[in-house]
Amino acid sequence: ANANADWAGAYTNKSTNPNPYDLNGFPFNRPGTPTSAGSGTDRASSYIKEDDTYWGLGASVTKQTDIHEIKAGFDFQKWTTRRFGITLNSIRSGIANTYPHLDAVYDRYYAGQISEGQILNELIAAAEAAPAGTGNLAEFEAFLRNTSRADYFGYDVFGREDDGSGLEAPRHPTMGAAYVQDKIEYNDLIVNAGLRIDYFDVDSWRFKDPESPIRNATDFTIDLASMTKTRTFTEISPRLGFSFPVSDRTVFHVQYGRFSQMPALRSSHTGGARLALELGGQNFISNPSAFDIEPMRTTQYELGFEQQFSDVASFDITGFYRDVKGQIQIARQDIASTAQNANAYNYFQNGDFATTKGVEFVFKLRRTNRLRSELYYTLSDARGSGSTTASGVSGIENDSNLPTIISPLDFNETHRGSLYLDYRFAENDGGPIFSELGANLLLRFTSGHNFTFSDGSLGQTGPEDGGILNSSDPRNRKPLESVNRSTTPWTFQVDLRIDKGFNLMGLEAKAYSYIENLFNRRNVLNVYQRTGSTTDDGFLTNPSLSSEIVQASGGLTYQQLYQAINLANRQSYWTNEGGDLYDEPRQIRFGIRLGI
Repeated sequence: ANANADWAGAYTNKSTNPNPYDLNGFPFNRPGTPTSAGSGTDRASSYIKEDDTYWGLGASVTKQTDIHEIKAGFDFQKWTTRRFGITLNSIRSGIANTYPHLDAVYDRYYAGQISEGQILNELIAAAEAAPAGTGNLAEFEAFLRNTSRADYFGYDVFGREDDGSGLEAPRHPTMGAAYVQDKIEYNDLIVNAGLRIDYFDVDSWRFKDPESPIRNATDFTIDLASMTKTRTFTEISPRLGFSFPVSDRTVFHVQYGRFSQMPALRSSHTGGARLALELGGQNFISNPSAFDIEPMRTTQYELGFEQQFSDVASFDITGFYRDVKGQIQIARQDIASTAQNANAYNYFQNGDFATTKGVEFVFKLRRTNRLRSELYYTLSDARGSGSTTASGVSGIENDSNLPTIISPLDFNETHRGSLYLDYRFAENDGGPIFSELGANLLLRFTSGHNFTFSDGSLGQTGPEDGGILNSSDPRNRKPLESVNRSTTPWTFQVDLRIDKGFNLMGLEAKAYSYIENLFNRRNVLNVYQRTGSTTDDGFLTNPSLSSEIVQASGGLTYQQLYQAINLANRQSYWTNEGGDLYDEPRQIRFGIRLGI
């Protein structure tokens, strides 16, 4: 009777996360709130465990004859990999109303009496004691498969080690290689010729007909009859290199090689429950499963010469060309009418390619009058169809095409170089003060990397995120120029190390001090894509994006909080991108090293 009819609030129960503190649109978790593992709290929203073991065998033999040095060998590894992961928040949100007797376990968890690693065992014990219809073990198992976003193989749904079968069995990826190499020295000619054979078996599953998967929506499983084992691959990679002098101070060198490697196996190894979730169509999956992935294949060429100026100075110039095919990209698979309980799904495939070409210059000065120096400079151009596995997400989510135009890659740095100077007194040189005293200076520089000026709606971001364009979910991002046309600023950094060797009670000691980023330069690593700036993310300065949020979140107070949290301290960028806009500030280390 005393209730205020104008008051409204969200219904919660004791198994619901407490509502976070809300300071003008910025949420702050209350003490004890389970949250993501990376947030720095002692409660995690997910529980994950993995077990990877292998046995291996390898051997090599070398035979030296008149002009030949022949080396042959092999390497073999067979792995057993198991993975288990569930989302604790998803379990908790359904237990209170479905199986109240299991909810007491979470009361103990919130009180800090048990850890997240003990929750499942406690829930299992409670379910084993429950009668049918109230959340017994079989009912709890079905609940976990459908509710916890589980991904497991080599374990059962309760996280207990289990060899199982099919998609729930542990995976046994196998890698093997055999090689032979011959180093031929004939007069002044040196030839290195070799051949390597690689064998890859990721031991995973693929659909017989990708358009017709069979998914059981009731128990969250995939019909194994619609799947078959992935292929194995054998790669033959020749390598050839030779060098010969064209004068008494000039040496010409050439190299050619082919290389193969499998992409990371994590996406190829997916449990049945996780795969059933991906085929459900109700979620955006930015890191989907991979089916029948082939090795990435690299072909590399080098051509150059080394010039000896004197007995102490040399110069080397090398041109290189590197072509990489079969890199991983995200794609969309439409389904046929014969598919059962499945929707169009994202998956990883081989598709992206990259080409890097350039010239590398190296100058070396052997120690002369206590000074040694090295200069490295690389002029390069890296282009391809996609910089990351998520480069094509926007296209497939908006029913467009995957990128096929060759553009500069995100990590392309046209200019990169370093200068190393080391000035050092030898033992018994310069008297007792300067003996074994040395200092070296390292100057590094780059011309920045490519990026694309972009715009887009806010999507699913909240007031605390503002105008950030999330690289892992670029569905709402729209380029304002050709891909990676712009470049971040140049970077420069100087590091200094000073050390002094001396004898300490019969031990060889060296005291040192190392200063990284000596001049505390604030090098820009990344920029906001809306503005190309590190101080303006394009949110508050664009009323069409921010005016409604600013008005609803406290006006000037919200703006001041946003500037302090997201612009001055870059919290939103850290949260969404996992890194910073700037390189590390000055760091000073010092210590002493002892040797016998």
